[in-house]
Amino acid sequence: MPITELTDAYKKAVEIKGVAPKTRAKYRADLDKFTRYCTQNNLRFARHFTEHHLYRFRQWLIEDEKLADKTVQGAVVLTKQMFKWAWRQKLIKDYRFSGVSFPEAKSNPQPCFTSGQVNSVIEAGKGEERPAFALMDTPV
Repeated sequence: MPITELTDAYKKAVEIKGVAPKTRAKYRADLDKFTRYCTQNNLRFARHFTEHHLYRFRQWLIEDEKLADKTVQGAVVLTKQMFKWAWRQKLIKDYRFSGVSFPEAKSNPQPCFTSGQVNSVIEAGKGEERPAFALMDTPV
């Protein structure tokens, strides 16, 4: 099966499941990266994509595409998931990535306001803004 047909079929299968639009967009973007990698490396058919290529795809995402660890992990897991789906659908004859694993990606620290910054925003509020700002700081 050509890789372009495989990715198109998987995109359609995901769409039919009714996943959220954001999920669909993420899958589409990740699968487009996968297709681009395969095109650049002259990998036309799914049967040619081996465990070695999966590791090289991951490396390409890190080094050439300069993506964050979590983004890379998501794209690689989605690629494995697509091949497993294709195998279950009998579109390809084997699933060769069951023993392949990668280290868990760490999230980048997210910016967060300090207590002092939060208090400054609350104090800067006028009239009804003050209690509204204070409520935004209340844990749910």
